[in-house]
Amino acid sequence: MDTPTPSKSAWTKLQDSCFKPEILNMPGYSPPPQTAVRIKLDQNEAPDAADTNDGYIRWNRYPAFRHSALIKKIATHYCIADDRIVLGNGSNSLLYLTASAMLERGDNVVLAPPVFSLYETIAHISQARIINIPRNHDFSYNSEAMIEAAHKAKLMFIASPDNPTGYEMDLRLLEELLQTCPGFILCDEAYGEFSRQSAIPLLERYSNLLVVKTFSKALALGGARLGWLMARPEAVKQLNKAAIPYAVDDRTAMQAEDIMDNWQDVHKRIDQIMNERVRMAAALEMPGITVYPGQTNFLLCRFNNANAMFKALKADSILVRDVQSYPGLNNCLRITIGTPEENDRLINLIRGESHETIDIFT
Repeated sequence: MDTPTPSKSAWTKLQDSCFKPEILNMPGYSPPPQTAVRIKLDQNEAPDAADTNDGYIRWNRYPAFRHSALIKKIATHYCIADDRIVLGNGSNSLLYLTASAMLERGDNVVLAPPVFSLYETIAHISQARIINIPRNHDFSYNSEAMIEAAHKAKLMFIASPDNPTGYEMDLRLLEELLQTCPGFILCDEAYGEFSRQSAIPLLERYSNLLVVKTFSKALALGGARLGWLMARPEAVKQLNKAAIPYAVDDRTAMQAEDIMDNWQDVHKRIDQIMNERVRMAAALEMPGITVYPGQTNFLLCRFNNANAMFKALKADSILVRDVQSYPGLNNCLRITIGTPEENDRLINLIRGESHETIDIFT
């Protein structure tokens, strides 16, 4: 699949203004060439593998450097070229990677709270200047203010659908931001498989777009930690210079390949989760509770008394996420969609059918 290339002058301007000079001027890590040999003594590995249950993997050996087979499967599924992909040890590591390659003290980072708290953490660690553009009351974006802030941004973090609200950014607004922003926009699609839209097709038209995805949500591989970033090949080249070598182990890559070969299972899981989401949202629509719309594997709910609700659920051995510390989310809890049995138990408790020791609606 051929990849359109931006004009050299346009890309050079974007590259030089966004990537650190240290990144641009370094060659990046190059692994020693690997060939099939009888005796391998080139990487200071232990001569024998640790005793594990995974006898089919020689754990004393470093994993593949690039995991080309997995990258090819991802590229094929999402209809992009394989030179557009960077693998990482979870999508969070790719957020850090982007910041480490680009951000310096005083650079402008635009956020639209409430957002995933790690974006702010990464910006603070990078000593960047955070420009917050608060959402509207219904969690929609303040488009005019976002576009104005984009003029000054070196990096914008946008999640769609987002955590913790579940709100999606209109792709028309994203395009306006991409046309306005002199830096990069990182679109975090950790929950993207639950949505009917994606920014991936925009990679063909915008050199300043990065799209991050994860195996942790719809693909159900959270315990293994694996994510990937998609961008123009020129951006991938620079990001790879800052990447940690051998960040993805062989077993994780093999599991991910199996998942990519069995998308029928993924689609079945997504359908089950979204059907349960609709059922739960309908069951929880009652006085004292506001259930917000969204395209994710969770519900954002506002209660009259979220603290009492949280305690009541925990007393019944049900743990949900208290998100009241986020801007605009007072009295809000985030509830992950579980199994039908788990969801029934939660619904029954909230409706007052299994727990009466505390008044959760006052």
